[in-house]
Amino acid sequence: AKSGYSVDMYIPQHKLAIEVDGPTHFDLNGEVPLGRTLMKRRHLRALGFNVVSVSYREWAAASTVRVAPTAPPTESSQSSEEKESVGEGEEERGRVRAQQEELLRRKLQEALREGDSEAEEGGRRK
Repeated sequence: AKSGYSVDMYIPQHKLAIEVDGPTHFDLNGEVPLGRTLMKRRHLRALGFNVVSVSYREWAAASTVRVAPTAPPTESSQSSEEKESVGEGEEERGRVRAQQEELLRRKLQEALREGDSEAEEGGRRK
């Protein structure tokens, strides 16, 4: 069934529509989704799609590296610039990627669970 809507990503095997909602999808405080965004989600769900929405705030929070404080390096353990510059950037990018993947994994699991429970409810109504 065609919806007339476009989505950021679509996974047909799960009828999964993924939306990454930027600031224009929210009120001035950036917290409450606007009516048109809520209506699109509602229409897509009514057409049988599992909808995953990731807000720009959630994505930004997942993109922030949270590093546990460590002891300052000693002279013998960290004596040259070359030791720190190469590995640190790669490690940080890896941590950010892992946090973003975890956010998407959690959102996908929630959407699939909601889709399963809605399907069960629909079956009970008939």
